[in-house]
Amino acid sequence: MVFTLLSFVIALYGYKLIHDTQRWLTWIACAIYAVVFVIVLSNPPSLDNWLPITTKPALVFAGIGVTCTFALSFAPYVADYSRYLPSNVSSKKVF
Repeated sequence: MVFTLLSFVIALYGYKLIHDTQRWLTWIACAIYAVVFVIVLSNPPSLDNWLPITTKPALVFAGIGVTCTFALSFAPYVADYSRYLPSNVSSKKVF
């Protein structure tokens, strides 16, 4: 409920607040990733469970398919968001 309400308030106040929020969330995410990186480096996981002896092509193609589907499914959200940009923002800057 808290995140839903927070997202609603951010969306309600618009474009500038979205960018300001994302700027702060980027730094928070970077800090979290740095902490996780240090933890993983100080206690590396065993690769025995991560590297299977045989790789089946069907599983590789399924993984690629799932990844592509996820990326493509985000397109409507990007298209919808870009509709509300100011008219003086260039396509190059949006990209």
